Amino acid sequence: MDYIEEHFIRYAAATILGFLAAMSIASVSTPTQSNYGGNEAIVYTIFIGISSVLLALLIKKGFTLILKIIELLSLAGLSWILFYSFTFLPVESGVAAVVVVFLRIILKDVFIPASSLILSAGSIVFMAVAFPFPFILVLAVGLALYDYIAVFITKHMVVLAEGIEKEKTAAVIEVKENEGVIGGKGKPRGILMGLGDVVMPATLSTSVGLADWKMGVFLILAQFVGYWFVIYLLKRKKGFLPALPPILLPQLIVLVAWLCNIGACHFI
Repeated sequence: MDYIEEHFIRYAAATILGFLAAMSIASVSTPTQSNYGGNEAIVYTIFIGISSVLLALLIKKGFTLILKIIELLSLAGLSWILFYSFTFLPVESGVAAVVVVFLRIILKDVFIPASSLILSAGSIVFMAVAFPFPFILVLAVGLALYDYIAVFITKHMVVLAEGIEKEKTAAVIEVKENEGVIGGKGKPRGILMGLGDVVMPATLSTSVGLADWKMGVFLILAQFVGYWFVIYLLKRKKGFLPALPPILLPQLIVLVAWLCNIGACHFI
């Protein structure tokens, strides 16, 4: 299997699993969401931006243990959310979460793909169920703008990505190919995307899907179009690129058409 195809399969699996988990919850009861709106989304965007800058500084200073601690804590909580979304058994889901964390510690790098899948899908279902659509929309757009700044202007996202890759954490979806080179002799070909590049677009799709599952599916397809747009850009320009803006672009086009069709363009 081509490394690009393998990466897309992992990306798509996380998106679909998160979507199905949220649909599972919605099939039993109507999710109780917060009353957060656009203003709170802007605050969250700023908070995420500041947090990532601080994290990049810590990594640059060699304090990489924090990455592993954050990952294990996140894996425990999001594993519980994901398992509970399908089983609705709190105790059993807790046991499953403990097993997942144990496997991550024991199997180390071997369990990274599974950990990335769980972290992504758990984040998608949590955000889509907990927060209303206007909040998620503004947050997604805000993070896309931040992604561009963090990669091309401040470049701290590059430091963060390199640190995450070096420490072999599950905070990215990464697939490498042993043969061939990209960007210079000795560098293996491969694709690395932060989990935010799957979580935010998929959360947007899932949030809409809770109201209209067919439209949610259309947005997932638009998300996949955006993914392949990123691949096209990577083939033209090797190196680090902000993936979130091109992934969100097709989704936003479809979303605007849908909102206007239902007479809700004032949401934008």
